[in-house]
Amino acid sequence: MADIRQNALTGIVTVNGIVTDGTQAGILAAERLGMIVSRRQARLALGEAGCASLDAAADNPALPWPMRDAIKSAHEWNRNAPEIYELAWLLDLTPPEIDDLFRLAARRGAASLQSTQMMQARLR
Repeated sequence: MADIRQNALTGIVTVNGIVTDGTQAGILAAERLGMIVSRRQARLALGEAGCASLDAAADNPALPWPMRDAIKSAHEWNRNAPEIYELAWLLDLTPPEIDDLFRLAARRGAASLQSTQMMQARLR
């Protein structure tokens, strides 16, 4: 979850320590800068069905090699990386769903089984 704060004296809004313009778009952009999760966290958030789809894509020689390599060997997933939009396209996820996936992955250790199941149901 993002830590959003507004300075009472200056009115400056920060998200996770990053100064924003205070608009909804600015707050989301700042939140996304901090959305970096391990490959394991992301895969746990995706669940079995999502991982099966990604793994099948990674084995498809028609998919460009850099994308296949990113699926197979990326150590961390960065929300702002261009490959994330390609992964989202492969999984048929919208930008808000990508954000939710990263939020779930970031709190994966404390995530409820219900939240994980909801994301997995979306990917089926």
